[in-house]
Amino acid sequence: MLYGLQYAYSASKKNIKPWLITFQNEYTTNLIKTFKIKEFKELSNWLEKEYLGFYDSTSSLALLLDNNYQIKNQEFDHNIKTRTGISDNKDGIEFNKLISKFTNEVNYNMFFESNNKMYQKTLKDVVKLPSNFNVQDIEEFYGYKKGSYNIILSPLIAGAFGISNNDDLYCIKGMYLKENEYYSQETFIFNLFHEFSHPYVNPLYDKYKNKFKVTNKFLEEAKVNGLESSYKGIATLINEYVVRANEYILAKKYINLDYYIENNKKRGYTYIDLLINLIKERKNNYVNYEEFYLKEVIPFFNRLRR
Repeated sequence: MLYGLQYAYSASKKNIKPWLITFQNEYTTNLIKTFKIKEFKELSNWLEKEYLGFYDSTSSLALLLDNNYQIKNQEFDHNIKTRTGISDNKDGIEFNKLISKFTNEVNYNMFFESNNKMYQKTLKDVVKLPSNFNVQDIEEFYGYKKGSYNIILSPLIAGAFGISNNDDLYCIKGMYLKENEYYSQETFIFNLFHEFSHPYVNPLYDKYKNKFKVTNKFLEEAKVNGLESSYKGIATLINEYVVRANEYILAKKYINLDYYIENNKKRGYTYIDLLINLIKERKNNYVNYEEFYLKEVIPFFNRLRR
């Protein structure tokens, strides 16, 4: 519902967000017709504030809603503010009022049910994993289990991203590579290991960031070599490097990775092969992943500083 709102709103402004699909199909056409976003002036004004302006804020807000699309927790702590942009009870009450009016007037539940066959077909066509696939490979690799593993598919998202809610992990993934063309099984496995790895890796950077000696020259070199513009900071680049290297180690059990390293080098991860080799050769020498990160991963990046 929230991604539908964002899609309908940004389509009405002819300014589709980069993390939403850019094409229209029968589903999006019906969605725009049903949502009638221009008739909800107050809701449009609320959306204009960019509360749902980012992929992670939209999904984080969704996790806070109950079955009636109302915010479950009115205690707006710092985490909620950071994740959703909704800063206080007043904003939350306003959101609840606007969403209640919207979902009732457009009969969102009926729209959702009317697409159930499409949703079920999508699950069958898109969620294809090898018979020997074991998500517990993640726990074995990092040495411990965080929480539940959750996959959420959307016909509106381009690509994939991950968030965590307490210790529960979420891989939120689009369906389409292009119009009427689904992402491949290989991409699906990459996305799972990638997004489920971020909640393990990112906190380690936050904990030890003062030990990194990497300068902006490292970031600029990555940009020259093809780094996507959405990756704007050193922290993001380092986290992506580590997650992609770990993703390679985890995914190679299931799929062909002949072009993985070269493709990532073309996307700005110039030293990804060296990091992968480091993991292969030295990770098992340490009692736990955090010790390996501290004693090997951080020095690896510090050696690359320019």
